[in-house]
Amino acid sequence: MSEGYQSLSLGVHQLKLGVRSLIIAVLYVVLTITPPLNAISYGPIQVRVSDALLMLASIEYFGLEAVVGVTIGCAIANLASMYGPPDIIVGTIANLIAASAIYFMTKKYKGIVMRIASGIIASIIIAVLIGYIILHIVAGIPGPFILIASVLVGEIIAIVIVGTVVSTAVERRLRHRLQIG
Repeated sequence: MSEGYQSLSLGVHQLKLGVRSLIIAVLYVVLTITPPLNAISYGPIQVRVSDALLMLASIEYFGLEAVVGVTIGCAIANLASMYGPPDIIVGTIANLIAASAIYFMTKKYKGIVMRIASGIIASIIIAVLIGYIILHIVAGIPGPFILIASVLVGEIIAIVIVGTVVSTAVERRLRHRLQIG
């Protein structure tokens, strides 16, 4: 195989990975800022449905592209947050850490139990960072443990329940279509 062909093939592969990340980012933004979902995407009582997309990081086909996509998507979606730049920064970091945790936990150990466990860990990461830093420190809402618990409930609904169902269905569909694993 010629060096030029290999270079072109590598470029096309990188383009596909970038497009997957971009599609996930756009989906994340749309699911966060579009009414009526925007009403439950921010604040002390929230179920950010778009966070279900974090579980795409547990699927081999997406993996790191999902981590990049949900991170970029969160940064863009949080431009609409009432908590301003702190939410853009902390929320984006929270999604990066949470999606990375899902990716690394499920990369080596497959199966529904690890997918659920990684979703719980991701939910805790987001709940602590958003509940404590954004809602308690930045917004000045009292009761940090209640805020963390409130965000945790919403994240478990979005990531563990919705995300696990969606990612499992997507993975089955991909296996059937791509004839993998």
